Amino acid sequence: MSKYNFLIFGLLGWGICCAQDPVDIKCFAEDVLYWENADNMPCVFVEHEIFYSSDIDGPYQSAGLVTDPTQEFFDFINLPLGEVFFYLASTYDCGISTVLDSDTISSLPPDLVEISFLDVNEFGISINWNDLLNDINDHGYVIYRSTPSGVNPIATVYNANEYFDTSIAPVTQAESYYVLALDDCGNLSIFDTPQSSMFLKADFNYCINTFNLSWYLMEDAEAVLDSLKLNVVHESGFSDLISIDLVSGGIPYEVLNGSGEYCFELFAYYPSGDIATSNEICEFIIVSPQLESYQILNVSVSENSTIVDWLIFDEQALVQSELVGYDNLGNGLVSTGLSPYSIGDNWYTEDVGISAGLVFYEMNFRNTCDSMFRTELFSNLYLEMEPTGTDMLLFNWDNSYPNYVTPEEYLLYKVTLDGDVLIGTFDSMTSSAVYELDSDDIRSSGLEFEVRRTSKVETSSFGQIEIVSVSNRVEYTPRLRIVLPNALSPSGKNNEFKPVLVSGVVESYIMEIYDRYGKKLFESTEFSEGWKGKRGLDYFPSGSYQYAIKVCDVQGVEYEYAGLVALVR
Repeated sequence: MSKYNFLIFGLLGWGICCAQDPVDIKCFAEDVLYWENADNMPCVFVEHEIFYSSDIDGPYQSAGLVTDPTQEFFDFINLPLGEVFFYLASTYDCGISTVLDSDTISSLPPDLVEISFLDVNEFGISINWNDLLNDINDHGYVIYRSTPSGVNPIATVYNANEYFDTSIAPVTQAESYYVLALDDCGNLSIFDTPQSSMFLKADFNYCINTFNLSWYLMEDAEAVLDSLKLNVVHESGFSDLISIDLVSGGIPYEVLNGSGEYCFELFAYYPSGDIATSNEICEFIIVSPQLESYQILNVSVSENSTIVDWLIFDEQALVQSELVGYDNLGNGLVSTGLSPYSIGDNWYTEDVGISAGLVFYEMNFRNTCDSMFRTELFSNLYLEMEPTGTDMLLFNWDNSYPNYVTPEEYLLYKVTLDGDVLIGTFDSMTSSAVYELDSDDIRSSGLEFEVRRTSKVETSSFGQIEIVSVSNRVEYTPRLRIVLPNALSPSGKNNEFKPVLVSGVVESYIMEIYDRYGKKLFESTEFSEGWKGKRGLDYFPSGSYQYAIKVCDVQGVEYEYAGLVALVR
């Protein structure tokens, strides 16, 4: 054969050997190395030489030869301690001698498997994993779940990177899983950090219409996840996706869409793009009435009673109410005690405040969940009056109101039988006024005055409204003043002796006239009836006569007058 023919044959043989697959080393267990020979070898098998080393980079030494083409194992003797690396150098006769090296494997268990995410639904939990170095077809996988009795295998799968655990449906708690790689020798990879499923819980608080949501996340979630979101769906079609702090273990969720079914589910977003879900919770709830706003609107006086008026939204949330009043030292003056609340009871009348001066009122409410609510203090408008001199009255008023009330002006009225007379208008900063009595006032049987405050009240339910607060009424009774003449002339202009009323009101009256010897000449109990200086048709002689007068005014004050009156004929 020429060298050219040999060269052609050699190239042909080389091509055939290139098509030969190397040995597939399967595993190592109990000092035995296992492999799988290639099927349908196109070349003639010569031998396998087994090499080992304590260092993956060598140097390697030969452990022996296998010449049987059907043998697929090698039993080692006196291997070094610790991790050992193996490979096979297989020799084939393809016209020329060709050596093919296998992959290198370790004597240690298979490489780690890492759970990527756990997905929860009503039928169970889906476990998804990544094999860190190998193709999923290189291993079987054993799935373990933590239980109260320990960590137990629940399934073995091949050619897969996910497993759906239906044995725990319905999911009632967070579950922890491990996934281990399983080689052909039965070796398992070591246990890695477990992964826990997300478990969501929801408790509805009827008293405040709020779900208290809490959850259990995987370990170090803040370092593992990109973000966490809560998905909320209401039967009306409303939905919301709420971003959640990764270190938070729960949040309150206030119900704003009324009664019906609410569903909640957690979505955990991984940097890889994977999305893990928690169990879904759906609950049908009935929204309870809530005491959303409660405030005293006004404290006013009508027909000698103090009326406390308040605003509530929603009244159906209440079961009891109580009105309490205090003086400016905090001493209790009024207390109705907690009593059943009836819808529409938005005012209360009491008589104590008329005589008690400035009274600070508050309303206490108890709702259907036994919680207490208290309004801000709101006082009556209290008016005081003090006479100054003979013709002047000084008025002072005091009041206290919460910051949602804005006074606009104060109006001072004189109350008469013919109607109320406005006698002064004052700005919201004024708290006193002076009134000058006129002639009609002085001669009146008594006067009443009151002050009224107009205000804007800001309410949370109905916006801004206008109110008028009326104070208590103060009474002014003119002091009794009379003038007595010192002479009378029966034939002249001053032909009658009687008192002249300057101010005040006479309740009772008696006048007696005596001569100089003490003999009573005249008596009258009618204030308008005077002494004319005669008896019948005969006049008394000129001279001085004594008078004695007793007068009682409408306030019960008695006045006595005595002196001489001259009779001139």
